[in-house]
Amino acid sequence: MKEQMTNKTDENKADNRRASGKKSKKSLSHILGGGILADDFIVKQTKLVVMIGVLSLFFIANRYACQQKIIEIEDLKKQLTNVKYEYLDISTQLTTHSRQSQIEDMLKKRELNLSGSKMPPFELKR
Repeated sequence: MKEQMTNKTDENKADNRRASGKKSKKSLSHILGGGILADDFIVKQTKLVVMIGVLSLFFIANRYACQQKIIEIEDLKKQLTNVKYEYLDISTQLTTHSRQSQIEDMLKKRELNLSGSKMPPFELKR
């Protein structure tokens, strides 16, 4: 019986120490001193903390890659617009230079004795 009583009092004292220890462990010096890292809760949750850290790194890397792709897409859109304008300019020049009147003027400037057909074109039928 005495043993049971002493065991109970020892358990009560241990519980009191744990309760008083938890209160003192919440102090600022305990947190800043790094003692919080040795707490049971933190030690048990290290895998979760590491997993969250790794996932945050993946998230940051993915966001960075997406931003780079968006910048590349914007640059390609600008290039496409420039190429379209260049195509229109070249197409206009080709149309202008390939007109019959322009070709005749060019032949006169180069003093070539070529002339256009006097007969209008006609369609061949089968």
